[in-house]
Amino acid sequence: SVLLIEDQSANAFARGDSNFTSAVDYLAYARDTLVVIPAGNSGPNNAVFSVPADAYNGITVGATDETYSRVAAFSNTGPTNDLAGGRSKPDLLAPGVGIVSAFGGWEDDDGRDGSAAVNYKHAFTPADVTQFMAPNITDEEDVDSDWVTVSGTSFSGPIVAGAGALLQQWGAHTGMDTSNETMR
Repeated sequence: SVLLIEDQSANAFARGDSNFTSAVDYLAYARDTLVVIPAGNSGPNNAVFSVPADAYNGITVGATDETYSRVAAFSNTGPTNDLAGGRSKPDLLAPGVGIVSAFGGWEDDDGRDGSAAVNYKHAFTPADVTQFMAPNITDEEDVDSDWVTVSGTSFSGPIVAGAGALLQQWGAHTGMDTSNETMR
């Protein structure tokens, strides 16, 4: 099975030993689950890494910027802040800049468009998207009623999780080993 974890918190003391990170490591190792975690968007700063992106057994995914053929400027690059000197992260890179995504907009609890993103429904403006939903959006003109162009490691992670799920399905049909250990 594949698990994509989007809930993260930046933590200067991300050392691979938090309760959340330990749970991710358990799922990945003991339950043979492919756990994919976006690296976070705090930029190439060695002192800040996200929990649980510091997991030993999860796959941490950073973002690439295809325009410049490099790691995206906003993508966390680690290393982790382990006491033993840190581990290299992220484990993989995937496209994360200028990703076209479906988007339906939102209304708040009072039916007003564009304030707090509480109930996703149908109406939004390009300014709403850049302010609330996708602060790394490349250009307000990249937004229309059905699609939005966004950037971030939260868009890189699902690409890797989807590829992992396809590989596991292929392995189930062909008899190939697609255990978490083999996939990593």
